[in-house]
Amino acid sequence: MEAGKCEGGSYRSSKRLFWIVVLIRVWYRQLVQYDMEVKKVETQKVYVDVVAEFTKDGILLPRQITWEDGRKYEITRIKSRKRAASMKAGGVGDKYICVVDGREVALFYEDNNMWFMERAGA
Repeated sequence: MEAGKCEGGSYRSSKRLFWIVVLIRVWYRQLVQYDMEVKKVETQKVYVDVVAEFTKDGILLPRQITWEDGRKYEITRIKSRKRAASMKAGGVGDKYICVVDGREVALFYEDNNMWFMERAGA
């Protein structure tokens, strides 16, 4: 074998390819780490306590939400209820669009029997 050559091509092209792969891996790790940090900030679920009632037809209706700091909010109207995923915070369950203090909010009832909301700014 000649000096400066290796199997399948020159030593320089192999070395260049090696450093390209290294740079791609470093860039990818930084991208994934940045993405995870952004998701930690932007995609938080807030588990909340909910006072709810069942109708005689077996329909679950939330009536009051207790936020994580203890503040209680009365649900004045339920506009819709459907099976859906939270695209912002992650999770699947029944999504209730409720009116609280004149504003529409999304309230989720997960399959694990827990209620959550998407943090404002998520």
